[in-house]
Amino acid sequence: MYIRWHGLSCFEFYDGRTRVVTDPHDGKSIGLYTPNVYADVVLSTHNSFARNCFRIVKGTHRDFLEYAGDGSVGDFSFLGLQSGSLHGSDGNQGANSIYSFSMDGIRVAFTGSLGGIPDDFAVECLRDSDILFVPVGAYSTISIDGVNEFIDMVRPKVVVPTDFKIGGVTLPLAPIQEFMEGKDPDSFVHVGNEVEFYSEDIADYEGIWLFD
Repeated sequence: MYIRWHGLSCFEFYDGRTRVVTDPHDGKSIGLYTPNVYADVVLSTHNSFARNCFRIVKGTHRDFLEYAGDGSVGDFSFLGLQSGSLHGSDGNQGANSIYSFSMDGIRVAFTGSLGGIPDDFAVECLRDSDILFVPVGAYSTISIDGVNEFIDMVRPKVVVPTDFKIGGVTLPLAPIQEFMEGKDPDSFVHVGNEVEFYSEDIADYEGIWLFD
């Protein structure tokens, strides 16, 4: 499977058949470049300008926004699990969908704008996923303490932090160092902007993957 990061929680997944994009943003609204990306399927976890810019995605694609339940496009299938997303300083909670899907035999759990630990059913559905994508910027999303607790509950082989501060971003996100604090430095794997691997490779690279 091929994975490329386009900033914030916009990722591109490709298995040679289907190209999936998550949480597309327009770039300029958050201080980044506009993603140059094609897709067959676009999964948006939360209805906000930083995650629902379907129009920037090229190609003919099926779009899903805050989707709950089983979904499919061609041979690609996924499960949308309802959770919550925090809005602003008042802490009010809106909708957020967690997406669980498999590509190339690799189970992915993508939590998007997760605002807190989801219910027991969602945790059980996600448990032992191969790769867990989780926000660590602590802005309108789950706290870093909450992230750590959630990771312990899900027990993924690989964790991919999303939504952290990088150069140019105008959102008041926490830097990745706040998530890294107190963790074993040897558990972090710097993968660059993109990575390609097979399911049998996961065991050799368990830990926390840092995209840049």
